[in-house]
Amino acid sequence: MFHIAVVTKSYSKSLAKSSSVWASEKLFQNRKISSGKVEYIKKPWGHLELGPNYALIDINPGKEAIYSASMPLSLLWLLPTDVISHLYALGLNTFKDLQLTTTNQLKDQIGDWAYMVVDWVKGMDRTSIKPIHPKPCIEKTVNLDTAPDLLTPQVLEPALRETSEELIQKCIGFKHLTVTLSGNFPSMVQEKRLVRPVCKFEPLQAIVLKLLEKMLRELQHETLVEHVAVSLSFKAIEKMPVKQEALIQIQPGGGIKGVPEALEVTLTGIEEKYGGLALIWGVNDGHKHSKAFKSEVIRREKMLAFWDPVRFDKTQMPAS
Repeated sequence: MFHIAVVTKSYSKSLAKSSSVWASEKLFQNRKISSGKVEYIKKPWGHLELGPNYALIDINPGKEAIYSASMPLSLLWLLPTDVISHLYALGLNTFKDLQLTTTNQLKDQIGDWAYMVVDWVKGMDRTSIKPIHPKPCIEKTVNLDTAPDLLTPQVLEPALRETSEELIQKCIGFKHLTVTLSGNFPSMVQEKRLVRPVCKFEPLQAIVLKLLEKMLRELQHETLVEHVAVSLSFKAIEKMPVKQEALIQIQPGGGIKGVPEALEVTLTGIEEKYGGLALIWGVNDGHKHSKAFKSEVIRREKMLAFWDPVRFDKTQMPAS
């Protein structure tokens, strides 16, 4: 019927998930949607914030047991279902029932699960949240029908340029590079850690070649065949700092210098992503501009301040 985000903020990992499920069930059962205004409701355990399309439950540290007291045992999502059924059979129905039970009493019924269950129902667990997805990593492998001592910058240039273009397009860079050289000899590995992320081709090429030179010096006394593989692993991927760029260049006399290609590329990208009607064409407002640069394009350049909060004039506020 509607879309709504339900989020619980808590130091307890298990409670955060159980609470979000519990709150979602109550919201959908009651079919209650906020009127549009943000409501801030103070509670003994923290506060509840209701917005037009979200609900935020913020549980203060040390108040987890108060908040979770009336939650049903079915929300112990970390506990096997047969153990939950056994607890229900014992007449325990809510988190509060378990909060009033000692660990020794509970251990006689469910064994070693008792220690974790007591922490979960009281919100005392501080298990760190593991990332769902692995950290991004870019892998490149170049197979060469040449001896290692004949490796040149030109041989690796296509793969390095391809990697650089991918990084620049995604506005990301790497801070940890691993180069592996393999063939009819024990694989050799060299690493480079950087302070700032790198994405451009020139520094990338310089780093790779410097690492390869170290490995080739160690292979001088090896009997080499004409087939090697160079593997590149780019890790510690980070967002690159956003660099502001003027899309319109004004000459000292006040005229506009040609048709700025950067502006046309930006406008085309917006229309491709959001549709042809994302930016509505304006009409000539009477000002004299270069024939090659129509006034409606200048109007659309001003609109970009609302699409991109990084780019804005001193007299404008960034878009929210």
